[in-house]
Amino acid sequence: MKESLYTFLWIFLTAFIGFNIVVFLDRKKLITPLEAIGLSFPLGIGVISVEMFIIGLFRAQLRTGLILTPWLVLIVYNYIFLRPYSKNKLSFKINPLSGPEKIIFSFLSFEVIYTFFRALIKPIESYDSVAIHALKSKMLYLAGTLPRDFFTQVANNFHGAHPDYPLLVPMSEAWFYVFVNGFNDFLVKSIFPLCFISFLIVFYSILKKVLNNRPNALLFTFGLASIAQFNAYATIGAADLLIGIMFCLSFLYLYLWMKNCQNRTYLYISLIFSILTLWAKNEGLLLIAITLTTLFLFLLRKGPGGNKEILIPASGYFLTIIAITLGWLGYGNFLGFVNENFNFSMISLKTFSSGLNRIPLILYEYQKHVFGFKKWNIIWIVLLVLLAARFKKSVKDDAFYITAVIFMFFIGYSLVYIMSTMDFNFLLTKTSSRFLLHILPVCIFWIACMTKENNY
Repeated sequence: MKESLYTFLWIFLTAFIGFNIVVFLDRKKLITPLEAIGLSFPLGIGVISVEMFIIGLFRAQLRTGLILTPWLVLIVYNYIFLRPYSKNKLSFKINPLSGPEKIIFSFLSFEVIYTFFRALIKPIESYDSVAIHALKSKMLYLAGTLPRDFFTQVANNFHGAHPDYPLLVPMSEAWFYVFVNGFNDFLVKSIFPLCFISFLIVFYSILKKVLNNRPNALLFTFGLASIAQFNAYATIGAADLLIGIMFCLSFLYLYLWMKNCQNRTYLYISLIFSILTLWAKNEGLLLIAITLTTLFLFLLRKGPGGNKEILIPASGYFLTIIAITLGWLGYGNFLGFVNENFNFSMISLKTFSSGLNRIPLILYEYQKHVFGFKKWNIIWIVLLVLLAARFKKSVKDDAFYITAVIFMFFIGYSLVYIMSTMDFNFLLTKTSSRFLLHILPVCIFWIACMTKENNY
């Protein structure tokens, strides 16, 4: 009972920090109250995990008081100077649901409740969740900081622990252990279904803005939640769901900014989630490259006439992400990190040309997912049919950027398979299903936009 109470308090404080970040950034009241609630937990857990890493770099102790104290400044500032904005974010006004909306909402609620049930009836037990993330989180908690030899200990003493992985999940789990002052392999998994439901709320809110149609926004949100592979990864404690969420939010808020560049709140939120994408998993490096390329394409399409309102914030976005990326890569290089699946040493004309014969096998693996109804329903078939039927619409106006992201994703990940020097069959068959989670929410968003009759 005591641990359950601590868990609820931990969830509240984590989300409250994220909520205050939204309040601080959103002076134009662009973020709806429901959207702000949805953003709160992923933002909170993300920034706290980064903060804990910084604290650990200085070998300070990971204690609840030290972790929460810096955020008190933001909370007090918001209370004194931004109280009207805080009240705006808590002013809910929900119109009654229609009959069809009630049906969709009922099914969606069932998916969410069932996801929580599946997550919490078992402890962390999947291989990646234990070997890559939970192991590190417990080491961090027991050490009380980030030991100087932390990554060396992981590399030398544990098989398959991937010491080069970023620490979003381990630090998030360590934050839970620090707060409740002990291990609980059941309740710590609440991180993942909480991110799942939070993301669904934000996804729905953004769809409603873009589609201007509440029933359709609700329907496509349910469509995403009901995909077996997506909600399954909200129950096992691995990082693939989180990186898919962080990447999707980074792109969707960038997309909203590109639609109206005066709304810089969206750009700031996109920037935070881009950083968290890098912090979630090694694949984040490729995903933020896709995000930056999308922004570059936007600037190219704007042409030389682009004004300072666009160029200055876009430049800041570029420089911030590049600086943080170089900082992380430099830190990894200093510690001798090597990603065995794919690293820069594998990028060459020789590995590319010798790997071209893998393309038929890669395409064969992809088609297994296209027709893998048990995991994916008919999502990939719908995407391919719509791409063929509405290709002109898919590359027109703002839709071009969503389509470009999807194409860059499949090209980028296919190049990884082509050039990786790791055991090809193992890499392809063991990772393709998880990698598709990284782009799935963006694909659902694209389908929703393609089914909207009028242009947007």
